[in-house]
Amino acid sequence: MKKNPLLSSVRLPSFRTAAVIGGSLALALSGCAVKEDAPSEAPATQEEASASEEPAGGIATVGGGQDSAKSSEAARTAVLTAVAEVSDSGQAVGLKKEDDGWLVTVYDVTVYDGGKNTPVHVSADGAEVTAKDKAENPPSGATNEYSLMRQTVDQAIQSATRNTRGEVVEVGPDTKDGQLSWKVSIKQDGADKPKDIYIHHRSGDVL
Repeated sequence: MKKNPLLSSVRLPSFRTAAVIGGSLALALSGCAVKEDAPSEAPATQEEASASEEPAGGIATVGGGQDSAKSSEAARTAVLTAVAEVSDSGQAVGLKKEDDGWLVTVYDVTVYDGGKNTPVHVSADGAEVTAKDKAENPPSGATNEYSLMRQTVDQAIQSATRNTRGEVVEVGPDTKDGQLSWKVSIKQDGADKPKDIYIHHRSGDVL
């Protein structure tokens, strides 16, 4: 019989070659099955990540002592701000904390200079002058008290708040047991009215 020239040019694979190819294919498929069956690890959720990132330590709280210190610092700063507004040679002779009519808390600081009292309104943090009134004559006999004061208003505030914690609401000249002093009124938490602390005009002692 005459062979077909097309068939004679085609070389069919031997049984051995087919077996090798089949085995390789089986191993490849087996490897894919292992990879597909291997469990994957799920990523952490946002809640789990947040829970593991809590900062160390507790939340800081502000105590009464810190509140008192802030009030004292604001009042003393208000005094210095008011004096600088009127004159470097001026003398603060009074302070009162109150609302300005618009439910905004301010310090009213009275500064004595050149024979006149000038009321200066200062912001609650003590840093900014919000208004200044026209200079006026001081009360009768007040100038003599001013001249005797060796302790300044801000020094009196510092001494009083060391003795009693609370909010400084008013400071002014007064007498205690016949001694000239600064009366510093401090409102304590839960109190119906301020407590008056008297600071000796010269020594700075609490009377």
